[in-house]
Amino acid sequence: MIEQLKAEPIVKKQHKKLKQKLSNLSVKPSLAIIVTAKEPATLKFVAQKQRIGERLGVSIKTYLLTSEDTNTVIKNIEKLNKDPNIHGILVQLPLRYDLNTDAIINAVSYHKDVDGLSAFNLGVLAQKATGGTVKPILPAAILALKHFIDFYQIELTGKKVAILGHGRVIGLPSVLYVLGECSPSQVKIYNSLNEKIEGDVIISGLGSAHSFGIADLVSDEVTIIDFGTSLKDGKLVGDFKPPSSSGKTTSKKIRYTPTPGGTGPVTVYAVFENLLTLLSSNAYNNLHVREA
Repeated sequence: MIEQLKAEPIVKKQHKKLKQKLSNLSVKPSLAIIVTAKEPATLKFVAQKQRIGERLGVSIKTYLLTSEDTNTVIKNIEKLNKDPNIHGILVQLPLRYDLNTDAIINAVSYHKDVDGLSAFNLGVLAQKATGGTVKPILPAAILALKHFIDFYQIELTGKKVAILGHGRVIGLPSVLYVLGECSPSQVKIYNSLNEKIEGDVIISGLGSAHSFGIADLVSDEVTIIDFGTSLKDGKLVGDFKPPSSSGKTTSKKIRYTPTPGGTGPVTVYAVFENLLTLLSSNAYNNLHVREA
């Protein structure tokens, strides 16, 4: 049996809730997006954020820093950190190969870190995984993961969880979140796919087009949450190669997020959820959410 876990029903709930709460803010929310590369996939993701932001009533300001060096990008971010008219900052990943990703992401003030990827927020998430009580701004992809788990009732307690990739955006925060919140029986990280994948739930963030399929799965019942995105023959595809594209049938029970139409839209809305959280927190003493 094959089942797609689509974004649409989750996004509908996100949009309605966010639209109402953002409209109740005492100011018009604004989000700055830093773009350093002109890759087609990058520009598509930025355009998607712009469209959704406009629908939600958020002012989107895009800064194209496609030739600036690391220090110059950081100086621009520091100006935005101090700008009271900018409420959130997102550094669009991946950055150009010549830039220092860690230094640039960590330049974003945690008061404005809507992607939740700064060392501060990842540190709080790590503390939560070991029993800490401070609530972090979840990385947007992890907040999206939580939405899929909750909406589609994906059980992780006592399950074997496989995480494909160990990157800052998906792999590392997925490990921290799953260990801190989900009580799995096993978490195994795969940095390369030279063996079959042992997992009841697979969280993938390799960014390698159709890098695994049904033949690579050990369990007979598997849920795949695929954050990998790549362009293949001009089309956006995920890490998982679904049965329909391979032409094969299967006796396994497979639930998976399609690409496009899976994790991407939910992750974008999660950015705006984090923006709302930051605006509604004590970090902004002059702003408040009015009761509807």
